[in-house]
Amino acid sequence: PPPPPPPPPPPFPAEDGIRDLVLSLVGSEMCIRDSPSTGNVIINNDVSRSSVNAIYLLREANFTLAGNTYDDSYRALSLQEVDSATITGLDLSTANIADRALQMSTVTNSTISANNFSGMGGGYGIFISGGSGNVIDGNTITDRGTAIVLNWFDNNTVSNNVLTDNQSAIAGWYTKHLSTGNAVIDNDISGSTRTGIYLFREDAPIVRGNVSQFDGTAIYIDPSSSDANGGFVTHNTITSCESKAIYLLRQQGVEVSENYMTGCIGDGLVLMGITDVRVYHNNIHSNEGWQVNSDEPVELSYGNEGNFWGRDCVLDEILFIDGIDSNALDVIDSHPYAQSLIHISEPTRPPSTSRMTSSA
Repeated sequence: PPPPPPPPPPPFPAEDGIRDLVLSLVGSEMCIRDSPSTGNVIINNDVSRSSVNAIYLLREANFTLAGNTYDDSYRALSLQEVDSATITGLDLSTANIADRALQMSTVTNSTISANNFSGMGGGYGIFISGGSGNVIDGNTITDRGTAIVLNWFDNNTVSNNVLTDNQSAIAGWYTKHLSTGNAVIDNDISGSTRTGIYLFREDAPIVRGNVSQFDGTAIYIDPSSSDANGGFVTHNTITSCESKAIYLLRQQGVEVSENYMTGCIGDGLVLMGITDVRVYHNNIHSNEGWQVNSDEPVELSYGNEGNFWGRDCVLDEILFIDGIDSNALDVIDSHPYAQSLIHISEPTRPPSTSRMTSSA
């Protein structure tokens, strides 16, 4: 199942190392509230062992952070009401941050790139609540509870991140309203024990070009009770997942195309409560569960374009077998292919170590 939601961030914590650009001893009491400011420089400070935030900034723009030491703090960076910020080149992989390496609330038009927010088994790498027009690109996050958390988040891009051995890699949850227009593209995700990509109450999301291997469930989209619909799940490469490759729950009008789903312990594609879906040009085969599992009758082709189910005309007379490849006789592909039509190279990966057995 998807991970439980995180607790909401506490309001205006006082025990910060650097707060609103006023330097203090670690753990001192501060209640400063700056008016909006710009162009400030925060460099070469030792803010280690802060009990809440090592650095807390409110209503800042175009600031510079460099050379600060955050070791053994509860949180490293906490930014609120930030516009046009650039957070880049930070390496907190050995800082032992217990909770959140980077927390941002109400952030707009900002770039978070080329950082290493890896941890030591828990907490969050990037935690953003509220914002639009942001780019999270090219970050490395390993060994976190959740690598990237996005809440109340519209028209943002999460791309080209390397997310390895976290409990969950990218999660949009604990969301009070519908999010829309977000894109999760070209991320390299592996070893997530729960979910690789989990989107909650997302309207028309774009999930494209991600590589997922050895994750629990690779892609999980859940609109909950909201009116979230539509979206594109395309060109993703999913191999050797420990549960399901793509799980779509009540997300009407979504397109699933050009994906590679193979080698999962569970099902390949799961459609629950969906009566309107476009499925075509996928490679779905060699999963241990159903290749497709749907609780509604569904045609697994679109515009006379079907999918490849691992069979060819040389060895097989029937390319798709309803009730064998799918869980029911009314879950069918009327136009299956005898070869892959996906415009990506099929991956060659070693078997998952969690599934290997030794012999005497």
